[in-house]
Amino acid sequence: MGFMASGKSTIGKRLAARLKRPFCDTDAEVVRLHGPIARIFDLEGEQAFRAYERDAVERALRSSSPSIVALGGGAPTHAPTRRLLECHAYRVFLDVEPERIYERVRRSKTLRPMLGPAPTRAVVAALLRERAPLYREAELAIACKGLTQSAILDAIYEHLHAIGVAS
Repeated sequence: MGFMASGKSTIGKRLAARLKRPFCDTDAEVVRLHGPIARIFDLEGEQAFRAYERDAVERALRSSSPSIVALGGGAPTHAPTRRLLECHAYRVFLDVEPERIYERVRRSKTLRPMLGPAPTRAVVAALLRERAPLYREAELAIACKGLTQSAILDAIYEHLHAIGVAS
């Protein structure tokens, strides 16, 4: 888990491959079943999106095999999703600094409904500050500043190995 554009999907896919576990990107699953996220926000609102997201999280966590799940950045802000994660997931927070996130979302072609059509540093920083306490509830936090994707992946893998989750 972590803020949008923090690398959750990229790291999640690589971790799943390394652990030989299924991978689920909940945003991709919502899009597959319900259409583009921006359209859901426009036509049905954030609450509908959060309900779809919660359903995707539940399906992923109830898989017959333990899975690596990349959450949408706002998933922990939805109390029912947060409770599901607390009870059924080992949460890893990718802690990426606001400036790096801003640069990534600014370059992205993906519309981020929570940031609007022209994201600013201030909007990114404010939303990250608001969500940070929820992200910090994770069992493991990785400070990503200065780390390569491989170093982040290694840190997660080594931690999971140390607690007996990875072999």
